[in-house]
Amino acid sequence: MPTYKMTGYGRETDRKRTRVYEAVDKEEAYDLAFEFGLIVDVELTEVIADIPPTDNQLKLIEELRLNPLKKLTKTGISKFIDKALEDDRIKERYHSLPATKKQLDYAKKLGIKKLEGVTRGEISDLIDKAMEKR
Repeated sequence: MPTYKMTGYGRETDRKRTRVYEAVDKEEAYDLAFEFGLIVDVELTEVIADIPPTDNQLKLIEELRLNPLKKLTKTGISKFIDKALEDDRIKERYHSLPATKKQLDYAKKLGIKKLEGVTRGEISDLIDKAMEKR
């Protein structure tokens, strides 16, 4: 599925914005942009070559011991990971990985203490409990 880079102005803010959409065709990309409040400058729309996966995505694939059969784009690998996490064994492996920096930072903002050595699954539960108390 092609990826479109669209530049225009926010419908509510009138500020310049650039967004990227994956869509079947340019018309669907325009519809998505409009749905998300972007008034597109048609002359500044471009099809982007395949966007490579991020370093974090590649690291996660390695940590989960997954092996996609073909080279995937950023969006493709995201869908691959989501589908893989539907498998209980892979989901368990994911939850046993060390908590991410982003999770740890958020947990600290919520006032959660004793975070050393916590897993992704454990910190997720701690965050959920802290959010319920709010």
